Amino acid sequence: MEEALIESALSKLMGKVDTSIGKLFLLSNIKDESCRRLLHLSQSLSPPTLSALALAATVKSLEKDNQQLKRLLHTTKGEVKLLSNQIGYLIEEQTTPYHNINGGGIPKPPAGSSSVKVREKKRPLLED
Repeated sequence: MEEALIESALSKLMGKVDTSIGKLFLLSNIKDESCRRLLHLSQSLSPPTLSALALAATVKSLEKDNQQLKRLLHTTKGEVKLLSNQIGYLIEEQTTPYHNINGGGIPKPPAGSSSVKVREKKRPLLED
């Protein structure tokens, strides 16, 4: 009775479950004694148990994705702040009248302002 209820609840929660995900979870955690023993019994495990393992694998995967997204967000916030500062500097530079005038009476831009480049930092994808 309990097993049927759990199976029904898990199927409503997760829909159709690929039970191979649960086996992959056990394989990836084979150093753990309980995972190793469950993997040995995997052919005889009940569908609710396989669904629960698939759910655990999905949660673990989502946790890793969440951590990676947090790291990327932190890095991106730093890059946005840097670009914002650079844009502010460029706007200030454009609105400030030039004080340097060369011999021909043509305003001379400050050194280095003629080609401002924003370097793109290449990051490898973080994988855990």
